[in-house]
Amino acid sequence: MSDLKVTPPGEMSPPDPERRRALEWLVQGFGAVIGILVALPLIGPIIAPAMRRRRRRYYSLGSVEQFQTDEPVSTAFELVRYDGWREVRESRKVYVRRLAPGQFIAYSIVCTHLGCSVRWDGETDRFRCPCHGGVYDIEGEVVAGPPPRPLTRLRTFVSNNELIVEEV
Repeated sequence: MSDLKVTPPGEMSPPDPERRRALEWLVQGFGAVIGILVALPLIGPIIAPAMRRRRRRYYSLGSVEQFQTDEPVSTAFELVRYDGWREVRESRKVYVRRLAPGQFIAYSIVCTHLGCSVRWDGETDRFRCPCHGGVYDIEGEVVAGPPPRPLTRLRTFVSNNELIVEEV
């Protein structure tokens, strides 16, 4: 006759393991999707800044003829920032030193200890920080005091006879 099994009344049929496994996968997948949708708004603001490419900004320091000495020269430039809809202009300074014709080094004037402005002392050939006694040599390396690292070097290049510096 037929291979059909009839379950007596009041007795349950044995569960189908394939169907049960498929339902488990479906419920777990649905739970994962809901978890991701809930977590994205929370994690997004944390991850987004790291994923954003930083836009490089370049500023002209003037003609290369004004940097003819091997001694660091304090030079100012105007930095432009955008704060929401406002354009903010700030005056910044760097020290520029000529290594050879067409080759320059620009140092940030910000002391790496606590952010005071360093000054070039031509008599001792040192950068000095007046706040806590930090001293740097002509290469920007720490000679004395509390600064934890050398002065920050900024990338420079020459374009159309102008010295260009990249903002850090």
